[in-house]
Amino acid sequence: MFAEGSRYQEQLCAVGGDGKIECLVPGPGRFWPTQLGPAPVPQLIVSPRNPPGPRLLEIPVDPRLIEAGDPSGSTISSTPASPLRCANKAKWK
Repeated sequence: MFAEGSRYQEQLCAVGGDGKIECLVPGPGRFWPTQLGPAPVPQLIVSPRNPPGPRLLEIPVDPRLIEAGDPSGSTISSTPASPLRCANKAKWK
């Protein structure tokens, strides 16, 4: 479904008159092979036309989101705090 074997499984890019912006999204850290070192961190790269030069921003994932769980393929993780369950709890509070 995604490129789990790569450093960043998703890459988004937009280019316009003011410059370019890129977003690099790694897969879930729990799947990252330990022999490759620390799991990659999501990155945002902003490259304005003026002044020229890219700015790289690392965007660490909030630990509360990691704890909540994530989708696994087309299904929601069965962890007690899956995103769907968290959303439902928040909705009914």
